[in-house]
Amino acid sequence: MNFNKFALLEAIKERRDAERISQAELSRRTNIPQSHISRIERGIVDVQLSTLMQISFALGCELRMIPKRHVDLVDRVIDRQPYETNDKPAYSLDDET
Repeated sequence: MNFNKFALLEAIKERRDAERISQAELSRRTNIPQSHISRIERGIVDVQLSTLMQISFALGCELRMIPKRHVDLVDRVIDRQPYETNDKPAYSLDDET
């Protein structure tokens, strides 16, 4: 499996920074020691799913599984990037099939 855990850990730190939440405040919100949050963000420890869920919730996020074929679409929606001319929308308001 080719998975870059550091991209996820960087996303956690970026979200925390965007929300202007310190590690100490995140620790208070999650009841996870600040030192453990620091080790998680630096990739020193392998974070448990329950811990990741606590952190995500405290940062106003949800964990979702997105099929690989839809990741680009989701990224564009999040970034509000326009569709390429050869792209089809994920849905249509009319009844075309």
